[in-house]
Amino acid sequence: ALLRRVFRPETFRKLPVDPAMSTALIERMEEAQRCIETKAYLAAVILCGSVLEGMCLGFGSQNPERVNRAYHAQYNKTAKQFHEWKLKEWIEVLGRLGDLSPNIEKFGHALRDFRNYVHPAEQLAHRFSPDQHTARIGFQVVVAAAENLVRAGELQNTEATA
Repeated sequence: ALLRRVFRPETFRKLPVDPAMSTALIERMEEAQRCIETKAYLAAVILCGSVLEGMCLGFGSQNPERVNRAYHAQYNKTAKQFHEWKLKEWIEVLGRLGDLSPNIEKFGHALRDFRNYVHPAEQLAHRFSPDQHTARIGFQVVVAAAENLVRAGELQNTEATA
């Protein structure tokens, strides 16, 4: 099911994030798509990790009290400023809240690991170069994460109006 998902800019426009963030995320996804098409797989993976982090930050910024409570519950300490959070923390906290599914939580961590190959020493230490499969899977993880966050935002809106 993950691999059958299709990038749709309209899904990203529905994300419960600031409109400027939504536009930036769509542009990065389109660029990641172009990177995959031109076999720039490392660049695609790095962009996908960036989009995942931006989505999480944007989503959390719209729900600060809820997300900060979950951070405290997850780590037993006061939450840092959102811009200081690592992608690992975003994935774990939004997974804890059920905003990201367990599958996206697991694959999100894998994407985060691959995204860390932005550091050449890290890539060399692991002797790894992302291929088309790695890039496409990372891209699909981001598409699925967007669908999760759109659904979570809609659920929160429904609960708020009930």
